Amino acid sequence: MPRLSPTTIYKIINVQTETVFTVHKTEYIAGYPYNSVNIDSQKWYAVPIPGASDVYLLKMTHADAFLGLSNGPDEHLLVGPGKYEWVIIPEEDEATFKIYAKAEDAERCLQLDMGDFTSWPQIRVIPEQQGLQSQVWKFEPAGPAPPPPNPPVTTLVAAVADRSTVRFWDPASGRLVHNVAVNLRFEDLAAIPRNGDRLAFTNHYASNIYVHDIRSSAKPEAFTVGHFEYPELLELSPDGSRLAAANNKQVTIYNMQLATEQRTLFYAGSDLRNSARVVRFKGDNRRLAIGFQDSTIRVWDLDTYAERTLVMGPPYPGTTGYPVLSLAWAPPFTDALLASRHVDPTLVLWNTLDGTRIRTFYTHAGFHNSSMSFFPDSRLLKVAIVGAYDAGQPEFHLKQSGIIQIWELLAWNSPPVTIIDGDEAFTYVDVSPDGTMITASPLQSRSVRVWDAQTLQRTNTIPTDANQLHPLGFMRLP
Repeated sequence: MPRLSPTTIYKIINVQTETVFTVHKTEYIAGYPYNSVNIDSQKWYAVPIPGASDVYLLKMTHADAFLGLSNGPDEHLLVGPGKYEWVIIPEEDEATFKIYAKAEDAERCLQLDMGDFTSWPQIRVIPEQQGLQSQVWKFEPAGPAPPPPNPPVTTLVAAVADRSTVRFWDPASGRLVHNVAVNLRFEDLAAIPRNGDRLAFTNHYASNIYVHDIRSSAKPEAFTVGHFEYPELLELSPDGSRLAAANNKQVTIYNMQLATEQRTLFYAGSDLRNSARVVRFKGDNRRLAIGFQDSTIRVWDLDTYAERTLVMGPPYPGTTGYPVLSLAWAPPFTDALLASRHVDPTLVLWNTLDGTRIRTFYTHAGFHNSSMSFFPDSRLLKVAIVGAYDAGQPEFHLKQSGIIQIWELLAWNSPPVTIIDGDEAFTYVDVSPDGTMITASPLQSRSVRVWDAQTLQRTNTIPTDANQLHPLGFMRLP
């Protein structure tokens, strides 16, 4: 008497993950939540073999196709007309099962791999291991399917390593999940979006701007979105739909979906004072700000291309003033822009609609080179700020602590909360798109550091074999 009914339509559930046997492609069988979108590829008959105990065919309900095993060195599961036999043995509880490949010298059974963000978790034939829940399955009647689940959101943290690779880590576990080979002239010639799955970069002395989908295979084919002579800065919009390439003469904006040039904006003049130092898109992708060598900021409305110039302060000694080194847009419900400049610990919060200053405030005596990142959706404009002495200042050679200040810029009398960690001053900071994590790095960094934004405790230090990392911050995969 077969233990499984030949007339019951089953969903086959992995005990560890509660995901079900799903035919993603003919030769790609995966574990995925049971839902209405994939239901035809998630229902199975267990057809007993007459005269054999616990031996079954696993047949799809909507097609005359059976679960099988390919031949050759690249062995994998597939579905097709071949009637491959499986030995399905109950565990001690009589409610769960292991599914073995039949007639083999060594006992091998079906196991669900955990996978990563690049693919659905795949089901494979693996040597049996006792106590491994990913090799244990339940056969349950396939009832009505729930609606499809919300797609999982995966947050990664990225950095350029030695100008030769762009690496992506899981900030919680520290696991390296993707690695893209590049050959950058400057570290600023690689960019990622806040919310997206693409990397943009230009290789050494080349004018092509390449785009790579980080969900693709280990050796992807990058496509070209445009050509730009002598790029010095690249920036992707928060949703990855636009890309800006800038130098000391112009900025060109590209449409990423169409891989076409959308607009080129020329600066007045082309001398060193007009050299672009930092480029930032607003969170709603509708404005672009560029900080220049001469202490000015230019803001463009990307619907009308109307331009506004903001002046950080009076001219300082020297021919080019103090350059604007860092810009950070506040959350999209406001038009506020926070700016800092070289060798100046005073930051300015601008209203970019009318060009007025909302607030000017002094951060820290050692913040000669500042970096800022806002927390999402904070109505008090909560922002993380780091900084370090400039290499040209005598204080640069003194011991400096790693300091992260967290300000609420619209809480006028509220002092900043301070994180002090390590003996290297931070020159970069980023808050994750969901506001739960902070990453900060010193100038000469060989590791990625992550803090919990609630407890302000460091949660991870990700070591690398790189001589130097250039941080790119967090990105959230859709």
